[in-house]
Amino acid sequence: MIGADFCFYHFNARRIRMMYGYDICPKCKNELIKRIQENVECFVRYGEKCKICGERLRLALTGEKEIDGTIYTIKSQVISDEDIYKRIITQVYDCEKIKATRVLEDAGRLLLEGDVLHTYLNMELLDDIGITYDVEPNFPFTRQIYIFCPDCGSETFYKKAETDIKENETDCYIQVGFFCEKCSKWIAMTYRSKMEIDETKYKLKICLKNVDCEKEICIKKMVDELVDKRLFSNSIIIFDNACNIHKILEELKKLSIDYNIEPPYPYKVVTHRQEWTEEELKMLMEMNPGLILDLEEMNDLN
Repeated sequence: MIGADFCFYHFNARRIRMMYGYDICPKCKNELIKRIQENVECFVRYGEKCKICGERLRLALTGEKEIDGTIYTIKSQVISDEDIYKRIITQVYDCEKIKATRVLEDAGRLLLEGDVLHTYLNMELLDDIGITYDVEPNFPFTRQIYIFCPDCGSETFYKKAETDIKENETDCYIQVGFFCEKCSKWIAMTYRSKMEIDETKYKLKICLKNVDCEKEICIKKMVDELVDKRLFSNSIIIFDNACNIHKILEELKKLSIDYNIEPPYPYKVVTHRQEWTEEELKMLMEMNPGLILDLEEMNDLN
């Protein structure tokens, strides 16, 4: 016998997505060497030593896609400075490691065609010179950033550090950026809320039993674009991070829909009141004679 909460619609079942990482020798730059992990955080930034020169391999690219034979085209901005143009052409042609690049010209723009390795190297070159560009088709890998301390020359490391600055009573701001351990100082840094960088995978179960049709449709629309979810006759189960789940929790609280979340959710869920009515505004203005706002202005403050 099948229970009342049987699954009648299964949408994108949970599965482990393997992440690909590709190392490169910063000296030879002659090939990309594959590594595989369950997520990006598992990749260490340095791999084994290069078999040609002995230099330590560096993590260059990460992504969900394995390298294939796709040819990419980099289209640069219009380059009016002849010296910069010659510098790019010289570095592309003179460097044996990117000899597979095909160079074309289109009304002052450079078109650099190549596979993943050569596209990566040319993107690094153009970024170093300060030339903007587009890549077609879309380059499916994330390039790893290596930042060196301007004072001591040592490589900096990505770091997170809690601060005393509060977003609200349960969420604080985190310093994130690149830190030089030798000089003990930040080289590049910004602030992000703790919830934004929370990578915990939460399991949210939404109870739809006895929920009216209008509310159920509203919730299903909210979760429609989420990837990792399961829809049942009386519930919805979602697996996602704090940022993606937070707005859903706010809506569930506003609609008074029961839910359960694991592990315990550490951030405060607040609800925003619905629009003011004429009667509510009139009562509020009677209680506060100095308040001069019309209904539209009041709802804009919501």
